[in-house]
Amino acid sequence: QAAPSPDPTSPPVDDPTSPPVDDLPSRLDPDAGRAAVGGNDKLYRRLLSNFCDRHADLASQFESARVQRDAVAAAGAAGQVARTAADLGAFAVESAARALADGCVAGADGATLGALAAAVRHELRALADGVARVSSGEPLRPLP
Repeated sequence: QAAPSPDPTSPPVDDPTSPPVDDLPSRLDPDAGRAAVGGNDKLYRRLLSNFCDRHADLASQFESARVQRDAVAAAGAAGQVARTAADLGAFAVESAARALADGCVAGADGATLGALAAAVRHELRALADGVARVSSGEPLRPLP
């Protein structure tokens, strides 16, 4: 009897030759993120990569809202990043983005908000670099 063909709408099956997401630096809790996608490591890596790509321009979105003095939009942009990061187990990004959102709500001065936005950019970049190394198969080293 022939094996059933895979359902094209279901998430891809894990590839045992791909490096595990567990190799990402301490900025990420892969178990928490994998739990959100039913344990599918390949799907999880793809979602992480998409997250990093989609939010790479957070700085410009945030700065635009800040220049327009729209604290609600600025806090909303940072809050959305924090919520999505939490769902993916990217807790360093979540923490930095939540601090930025809180700073917006509290009416922090421009220098403080700039420093908080820089921290979010740093964490997003570090996560993106780690995800890229996982995708390329390069062994990961802890990031500063």
